[in-house]
Amino acid sequence: MVVWNAYCLYQSSTATKLPFAKFHLNLIRQILETYGKEKSDMKCLVTRNSNNVERLTERHFPSVYSNKAAKKKNQIRKCVVCSKQGKRRESRYYCSQCDVGLCVVSCFELYHTKVDY
Repeated sequence: MVVWNAYCLYQSSTATKLPFAKFHLNLIRQILETYGKEKSDMKCLVTRNSNNVERLTERHFPSVYSNKAAKKKNQIRKCVVCSKQGKRRESRYYCSQCDVGLCVVSCFELYHTKVDY
């Protein structure tokens, strides 16, 4: 709703016709350019679809996943390594630095030691 309101304000203030999809992409680019830079206190920002090599060089440890906002007792996340291999597996563990779900036994080590896991 906020993006739509910003789009309406943009069109009325500039009197230009820009498709909503282009406005939305431009807005995302501008936000990422302004706020998407890695902060010094953040060690590893890895998204599920990226191949950030920092995950291979830094020290990472498995943690039990818990989301305070969720009401479930045993919370789970999808394992990114299993998902990439076409398997559907969920785990209670994740890498807190990379913020990705991983199986503890084999996937955690595989994800942090190989570029193409």
